[in-house]
Amino acid sequence: MTTLLFCVLMLANLVLLVFQPSDTSRLHEPARLQQQLHAERISLTPAVPKPASTEPAACIEIGNFTPQMASAFESRLSRLSLLALPQKHYVTEQGTHMVYLPPQNGQAGATRKLAQLRQLGWTDLYLIQDQSARRWGISLGLFKSAESAQAQLALAEKAGVTGARVEIYPMTFARAAYQLRNLDSKTLAALDVIRTEFAGITSHPCEPIDAVPVRPQ
Repeated sequence: MTTLLFCVLMLANLVLLVFQPSDTSRLHEPARLQQQLHAERISLTPAVPKPASTEPAACIEIGNFTPQMASAFESRLSRLSLLALPQKHYVTEQGTHMVYLPPQNGQAGATRKLAQLRQLGWTDLYLIQDQSARRWGISLGLFKSAESAQAQLALAEKAGVTGARVEIYPMTFARAAYQLRNLDSKTLAALDVIRTEFAGITSHPCEPIDAVPVRPQ
């Protein structure tokens, strides 16, 4: 019995020896060894952060607007993503053209017409009370150029005002201007498109002023 058990153990050891792979077999596979990774050859490249934008922030002043035009311009500004509130101030200009409604039925007629114009949403108004032939007429705005006056006349007609005309009428008046700060190229382009909607309006780099911030409408 002991002899039989010994023979069985010897046979089992022979089977294991035959089927177990030898470590020396790896020496006969050079291609496999060459494909193995070598940790000492691996290096990590640190991520290089993107440089911060060096685009300069612009500041421009745009004007000069009548009260009616200023209200419309501020409405347009509210649609832009401005980083700083617009700064509003007033400049004095010498006008040579007036858009106005001739007098109709004296003071009583002028009062009724003023009420009708305000119902149409028109705010850039004043009643002419000098001793000229325009007395009791209604001014819809004063302008330096005929082009700006014609643009105001077209705006009035679009709003439903009839009978207005343009005449020469020198007079000093105030206009609104806006300084817009921290503008990037995208906002500048959008602002330039808005500016083209207002005849006679120009823009230039900012200068020091005393101004009031304009809150979005």
